[in-house]
Amino acid sequence: MGRRFQASMFNVVVDEQENGMYLYNSYKGLDSIKEVAPAAREKVKDYLSGRKVDESDDPILNELIENRFMVPELYDERADREQLFYEYTMEDTLDITVHTTDACNFRCKYCALDFKTNVISKDVQDRIIKLIARNVNKYSRVHIDWFGGEPLIGIDAIEYISEKVIDICRKAKKPYTGSITTNGYLLTKENVEKLIKSRVANYTITVDGLKETHDNQRIYMDGGPTWDRIIGNLEGIRDNVKNRYISVVIRGNFTKEMLKDLPEFYNLLNDKFGKDPRFSFFVRPAGDWGGERVKLIADHLMPYSQMAEVYNYLAENQKDLKCIINLYNIHTCGAMCRSNKKNRYVITSYGKVQKCETCRPEHEIGEISKDGRLDTDKHLEAVWTVGFRRNKREQCDECPLSCSCLWGNCPKIGVLNPKDKNCGYITEYKELIKLAAKTYDVETLGAEA
Repeated sequence: MGRRFQASMFNVVVDEQENGMYLYNSYKGLDSIKEVAPAAREKVKDYLSGRKVDESDDPILNELIENRFMVPELYDERADREQLFYEYTMEDTLDITVHTTDACNFRCKYCALDFKTNVISKDVQDRIIKLIARNVNKYSRVHIDWFGGEPLIGIDAIEYISEKVIDICRKAKKPYTGSITTNGYLLTKENVEKLIKSRVANYTITVDGLKETHDNQRIYMDGGPTWDRIIGNLEGIRDNVKNRYISVVIRGNFTKEMLKDLPEFYNLLNDKFGKDPRFSFFVRPAGDWGGERVKLIADHLMPYSQMAEVYNYLAENQKDLKCIINLYNIHTCGAMCRSNKKNRYVITSYGKVQKCETCRPEHEIGEISKDGRLDTDKHLEAVWTVGFRRNKREQCDECPLSCSCLWGNCPKIGVLNPKDKNCGYITEYKELIKLAAKTYDVETLGAEA
């Protein structure tokens, strides 16, 4: 007797009727997405309905098996999922986020910062350098993500630490990379040259819509506008930076006001940056990330569910400027927070060590000693890396998306509030799958049917 097959527990079927049918499998991630040929749709739905199927020479069945939409009967897919979790969390990159300062030159209406003025001291900088020097040979590579406050207020620290770490990694024959999240106001030609010399290759800059909306949401500390300066700096990178290996992500934190301007905003960004493949677009709803300021605009915040409108618009109006970062959520392990990783740490401007980028005192797990040792509470590290999974929701085990988030979309929820059983993952995954299909011009399953 031949083998029997059943539908994978990680399948998602997006059936848009006249607008197409798409298949996705979270174990295989973004590469799994297939459009189903119209003539094959009924047969595909039958095969994936839950019944057991004997192997045959049916080309549609064999395509489903080849792409893991069908797996052998009694196949233990949960074991594969556990393997993914351990591979992701134990990945051997030393991944550090450094907050160069708590200070910021903006007063964004949704910001959770309390606008302290501390800038990372020379002592803390040297501790970070010693930490990397002591441990570089334990890892395959080193990555530093520069964060804040506004990290470019601490550009001198970025230069100093980077120069030392680049030399350490060169001698150890380990790759070193850097990235930065900045409001873009200080991203001048001079500072970009310094960052590129410091091996900072990935840049994330927030632009909240058209000029009027952005200048109302992302205000300079003296109350002035910021849009023109940021756009000018981005145009400067486009026109003057010849390095082909950098990437620039333009992020929009969407409020209700931005939603109505989406077509004009996207077209403007596409006209300015769409022909440069180094640029991409990243959309998120502005959220209540803590603090008092956001309460003043609570009525202007939009629920995450409204992002479906954004994704649908971008899917149907895709131009040169792509939303690559949003699609990470449907990569295998792509929706897991980096805080899950054993070798990932956040270092505050005070030298404290955390796992979460929000830099709250309750997230601290230790500090860096003067001789560069990670003096951390191993129990707290374990809680962030694996302990939060004990608090998974009942529906998580059967969820077809579980190879994307592996219950680690936001471990902070499970760590600080174990009784919170709300799913932290996106609800608009079907719209993201369709956006991915339009972005990458995916293969058609059953084309020969």
